[in-house]
Amino acid sequence: MNFPLISIVIPVYNVEAYIEHCIHNILSQTYRNLEVIIVNDGSPDDSIKIAKELTKDDPRFIYIDKENGGQSDARNVGLDCASGDYIFFCDPDDFMFEKSIENLYYASALTNADMVVGSFCHFKEGMFYLYNPDKDGAMLSRISAKEAIEGMDSMEDYPFLRYSAVWGKLFKKHLFETIRFPKGKYAEDQFIMWKLYLASKVIVRYQSDVYAYRVNYKGLTQNYSLSHLDFIEAIEERIHTLMEMPELDYPMELALNQYKFALKRNLSMLEGKGFIKEEEELREKVEYADKGEYLFLKNIRE
Repeated sequence: MNFPLISIVIPVYNVEAYIEHCIHNILSQTYRNLEVIIVNDGSPDDSIKIAKELTKDDPRFIYIDKENGGQSDARNVGLDCASGDYIFFCDPDDFMFEKSIENLYYASALTNADMVVGSFCHFKEGMFYLYNPDKDGAMLSRISAKEAIEGMDSMEDYPFLRYSAVWGKLFKKHLFETIRFPKGKYAEDQFIMWKLYLASKVIVRYQSDVYAYRVNYKGLTQNYSLSHLDFIEAIEERIHTLMEMPELDYPMELALNQYKFALKRNLSMLEGKGFIKEEEELREKVEYADKGEYLFLKNIRE
């Protein structure tokens, strides 16, 4: 049996502490027909040196060097070079399990899915933190784009991450013919995941962990920058588009609740940081949102 080629895209920047673990997990995959595209996003550390040493005898690994342009740009470069029928994204500080790609492929092959949404677990300080989202549900189940986007608007961490992130999913490559990551944006997945759901004819949920998301949490407040406001921009774009799609019958209160939460969370982190103009603009958005009015919609209509 000829198995289709699957391209794994890995953007690399300053991950020398984690890249070896990630590479070993890819080398251990039971699905062998892989093309692994490692995009060096101008990393100044030894990440690429370590990766190349580990993969020097494996022709499946392709290395691309580029100037630093951020994760979105690196992923786009990887997509442009991918020749597989399927795409899988892996962040270099995370990792998979040995049958992850195999199981995702069979899930897609059995259902003719354009996208398979796998489950994930957290990995922190050597410990796995497992979820059991639907222990009584079917291992494979078809879901609608509407249901998937509702996951993005969930106020619970597990479904929010599962449906918002590009990792932990197997995509048919054709989905990226017109969809790309927005260069230079924070929370880049938020800008494209809902578009990928809408572009998919068949979406399947696979209820088994295929991805370990490494928690390197240092405190968002301490590391806050204005780029975090991109998350708000992403939700505004999604809300506006969904409101123009009455046939989807999307429950807009979910998206608006997520939006209000994002506004207030960012405002709390902006306060006292010296970003006076941005803080005032955000505070105005919060005040309007609390009254059920949304400035970005008002500006669009005008």
